[in-house]
Amino acid sequence: MRKEPGEILAIERATAIATASLLSALASGVRGKTERDVAADLARDMARRGAEGVSFPPIVADGPRSAMPHASPTGAAIAGDGPLVLDFGARWNGYCSDETVTVLPARPRPSLVKAFDAVRRAQAAGISSVRPGEPCRAVDARVRDSLDRSGYLKYFVHSTGHGVGLDVHESPSLSPRSRERLDEGMVVTVEPGVYLPGIGGIRLEDTVKVTVSGCERITFLPKTHKTLV
Repeated sequence: MRKEPGEILAIERATAIATASLLSALASGVRGKTERDVAADLARDMARRGAEGVSFPPIVADGPRSAMPHASPTGAAIAGDGPLVLDFGARWNGYCSDETVTVLPARPRPSLVKAFDAVRRAQAAGISSVRPGEPCRAVDARVRDSLDRSGYLKYFVHSTGHGVGLDVHESPSLSPRSRERLDEGMVVTVEPGVYLPGIGGIRLEDTVKVTVSGCERITFLPKTHKTLV
């Protein structure tokens, strides 16, 4: 659904809080901490920065567990030798943010770098196709076409994105079954992922607002290779 300028500002504020909290968690070091502790650190820091709470329970999934798209944090320590997926968001003035980053180890295996680059290209293809009047399923199709060309389509097991607002999952749905079209003022995510059983997962998610001629990112962390601090 379309958002008024004040609603978008609230989502942007929630995003700024969530991003600052993630950067603080990474700067303090996550290797050796448990997934559950990092998730709790994120939630506490968001509250300290003025959030009303998290927009959903953070996902912190390390190593092979990152191949589970909806993994719940566990008491396992973060080893730093596999991908670490962090899906997180804050709530401010009732509105949600939503973003996912994937952190690679300092010396990632080539297969992880290849998968990361494939997801990054697919996400760029999806974001570049977000504009008013575009069928939501067409955005999803461009993401899938990109992953298909890279040989990873069979490892993409969820839809490309969804609306964000008072709820973290709203209409429209960017999926193969969607019959909706994008409209100026909508706020949606673009979040392709590749999930390799026994190895790990890569998901890159940005939230964008649909503008008169295309879209602008609300989330602003660069989706590049990062290494654990």
